Amino acid sequence: MNRPQTTPDLLIKHSWPAGQTMDVACPNCAATVATQISVVREDDLPLRPEDCEDCNAQFEVYPDGKTVLVSAPASGQLSDRALKAIKFFESLTFDPNGPRDWPFTTEVETLVTVAWLHEFEDGTLQFLDADQEPPHVYSPRLDPEALERFCETNIDAYRTFHDKHGAALDRRESVAMTPFW
Repeated sequence: MNRPQTTPDLLIKHSWPAGQTMDVACPNCAATVATQISVVREDDLPLRPEDCEDCNAQFEVYPDGKTVLVSAPASGQLSDRALKAIKFFESLTFDPNGPRDWPFTTEVETLVTVAWLHEFEDGTLQFLDADQEPPHVYSPRLDPEALERFCETNIDAYRTFHDKHGAALDRRESVAMTPFW
């Protein structure tokens, strides 16, 4: 049986150093990482993916020792945007049957894109844009059935509001609604 010959040195494109490992600095935390390079050298690969055990970052290692960060876990400090997102999703409930069971509440939710349906501890619901101070309110606070009836009765007011402010709402700009309830 003929064994394939190893790649001649003249055909090697990537000059990995000799040895089984190469010490590199993690681009996220600067910890020393001993990366296994024997396989990437033998296969003449352009890079080697690596993980840092100290900070859980993922990065690429290149033959010259350069490292490029691919991903890193969030630091202890969260941005204001991240905190807003967390706050938003804390009270968000996904109801796959919503359009069938609550068609008018669902339509209002799609018409007033900046408002989200906040569920209070007592089970009542209200459309709010809590990113504003004070929060913009888009409905009274009602139990789910009463809110559905309210939305059905007042759907034309929400449609008119969306017709007038749809472009701004689609850009996620907050537009206050004058309470009519």
